[in-house]
Amino acid sequence: PEEVDSEFLNALPESLRRELVAANRAIARFNRAALEASGGADASAARDAMATATVPDASASAMTPDSPEIMDAVDPEFLAALPPDMQAEVVQQQTREVQRRARERVA
Repeated sequence: PEEVDSEFLNALPESLRRELVAANRAIARFNRAALEASGGADASAARDAMATATVPDASASAMTPDSPEIMDAVDPEFLAALPPDMQAEVVQQQTREVQRRARERVA
């Protein structure tokens, strides 16, 4: 993804890089589906915020209680500060969370 520093991505092991990119894309799809399902003005504001970044900014976070649940992508700066084994754990956890929320939405 464009918002993740290419130097950082290139420094990751190939398998972790693929998983991080896949997790961020899944989060973006999850968020788009939640916004499309909800419609309304809050969804429009959040969609505008997501158009420029995978990680929603404050305008997306300041939605009303009946707004769709938006997932945050893994923050690349946070991830870069972690040791490699913890980076893998964070990305794997994020992947599991995306899968869990997707299953809940279907149910």
